[in-house]
Amino acid sequence: MPEQTWAPVVFGRTAGADVWWRVRPPGADRQWLENAIHTVIAGGRRLEGRPRFLITVRPGARLVGVACRAIELSRSMHTDGSREMYCFVGWFSAADSGGPELPDLYDHYPAWAGAVYERHMEPVWNAPVSAVRRPDPGRPGPPPWPVAPPPPVDPHLVLPPVIHVNDWDIVWNHALASPAPASVVLGWSTAGRPGAGVTHLGVLDRGVPRLDRSGPLEPLKRVGPVDPHPLEHPERRPPPPVAGTPGPPRKNGSSPILLGGAAVFVLLVVGVAVSSRAPLEASAPEPATRSAVPAAPKRPQTGRRIVNQPLTLKDQAGKRLVPGFETGKGPWVSYRRGTGVSLEFAPKTPILTGTARTLPGCRKADMYPHPAPHVATGLHEVTCMMIGEKGRLIGIRVTEQGERTARMTAYVWRSAQEPDEEMARHGGRF
Repeated sequence: MPEQTWAPVVFGRTAGADVWWRVRPPGADRQWLENAIHTVIAGGRRLEGRPRFLITVRPGARLVGVACRAIELSRSMHTDGSREMYCFVGWFSAADSGGPELPDLYDHYPAWAGAVYERHMEPVWNAPVSAVRRPDPGRPGPPPWPVAPPPPVDPHLVLPPVIHVNDWDIVWNHALASPAPASVVLGWSTAGRPGAGVTHLGVLDRGVPRLDRSGPLEPLKRVGPVDPHPLEHPERRPPPPVAGTPGPPRKNGSSPILLGGAAVFVLLVVGVAVSSRAPLEASAPEPATRSAVPAAPKRPQTGRRIVNQPLTLKDQAGKRLVPGFETGKGPWVSYRRGTGVSLEFAPKTPILTGTARTLPGCRKADMYPHPAPHVATGLHEVTCMMIGEKGRLIGIRVTEQGERTARMTAYVWRSAQEPDEEMARHGGRF
């Protein structure tokens, strides 16, 4: 897709002055920006450990960003000595499409927004009002996220004003792909009053109806993602955990695993699904028998090769699953071309051999008759297997391969019979 430039936006006060505009792009409509920011920041209410995400669009203008506690972005600039600060950090562009995919923003906002926050707050943190009365115009440049075409969307899908947590990605992708006016705020527990101008409010309330996504999606022919630009503070500590759970299990079939479930398993799947902070090293172990020798990668009709064996994954403690997603992006993982690798989900879990087939075929073969609605269409070869003592199903699709690296996406389900542990942990409420 064409190269885009994005200008930083910072709305938050300093320790020395109760002036909120720190960075405001001069080419953007101030009233439009302020209205959008106030709908997501909401005076800092209920931001403790639970950020809220915004994408707002109109022809020739789009704003994307996060409202959160300042302590998530900076170790030193988050309080005036008596109270904790909150802020909004985002990016503005005149492009008609584009922006970070929601899993990327969710996983990386502490680093991406933190770099912007510290760059613009540090010089004036203790300055008097006179020094911060005028906002910094900022400097447009390439965004910190991987630049790629927006994911495919169903143009006929009706998006209601209140969005179930499992459908956040869908409404976000619609805003990424179109210049049609929209304002999407994600992260409130319940609907309440969404704020002026909000067209779609993503909530964690399980009682909100799911979208009807029964129609197939056309697969998008993607070009390999562009490497993110180096972050200024790669050593930033992980953010505090965010409350969020998936929708209720389906009565006849399976539901995607998002948060909850077996703790060790969840931490390890996060490393495949959404983490890209550190590469994972993987190598092919020596097979115990001749029959266990991994098969050579196959070449499906799309021209992409796949690894016909599971993939090695080491413990990535502290990583987070993204609420609302059946899919996630994985890191670059080293492997040996033509020999395949193995998958290790827990120290005491035996290595399991998977079978390469289509994802719906994988589901059928393992007796999971109801695929996740927007995952099992438009996909090609995957490695699928049962893992864990509770018999969860995972499908791994290699989306890009090089001589020594492979980028993959993991699709994870749990059976309908498995207790909803996260729901039980909250006493049936969230």
